[in-house]
Amino acid sequence: MNKYNPLIKALSITLVSFVPVAALAQQLPNIQQTSQRAPAGIKIDGKPSEWHNKFGAYNKNTGIFYTIANDDDNLYLIIKAANKAIIYNGGFTFTVNQPGKKEDKQGIGITYPVFNSDNEFRVNINNKPAIIPGSASSIMKADSFMNANNEQLAAKTKGIKVTGIKGVKLLIPAENEYGIKAAALFDNQMAYIMEIAIPLRYMYSSAIDPANFVYHVQLNQIKEAGPGIQGLMPIADFWGEYAWAKK
Repeated sequence: MNKYNPLIKALSITLVSFVPVAALAQQLPNIQQTSQRAPAGIKIDGKPSEWHNKFGAYNKNTGIFYTIANDDDNLYLIIKAANKAIIYNGGFTFTVNQPGKKEDKQGIGITYPVFNSDNEFRVNINNKPAIIPGSASSIMKADSFMNANNEQLAAKTKGIKVTGIKGVKLLIPAENEYGIKAAALFDNQMAYIMEIAIPLRYMYSSAIDPANFVYHVQLNQIKEAGPGIQGLMPIADFWGEYAWAKK
């Protein structure tokens, strides 16, 4: 839906400048079409190595690559974005709900990252060092730029916002006792990778059938809700359906 904000124009495809990435975006569906088992040994760390840079869809409305997958215990979302308008805003909200109920307040919602309200995250990806094939020094410069921005991202991330799960606090740290996990990092091309894991037990406790449910991915923008108060408003989103992938 393009109903939200003129800022959506800034979300046009500004992907990393490599033909294979652009070609991949053209080949993928706008919404993921099939269920998928998560890779073995998956770690929620913002590093997509287990996924081998393969994604289930490229959503044009939000300008992201994404995959939804599951194993026997968790539901996963991985996102890859290279547009600075995406990176600058108020994180992503991932919501799962019963079929036919496209109301976020009724489902399980995970928003990440949640930034410190008085210390927003900013990065200028236009200044990223170029990687020159065969040049070790250019890779070192790109890695150094990546590491500096990942340190800043970690320092300014406040935690994970959780809604719709009884007994779980509204704001929890990335490392928590609930088994809900989220992580985000830049790679050395300054593409932004975010991963989320939601334990299956929370879907059952919220009467959401893993065999058939809907999901909502929403890109947020930070807005001023009052003196010294910040809230979030959606600027782009999409819906999809998912059925649990069995072994």
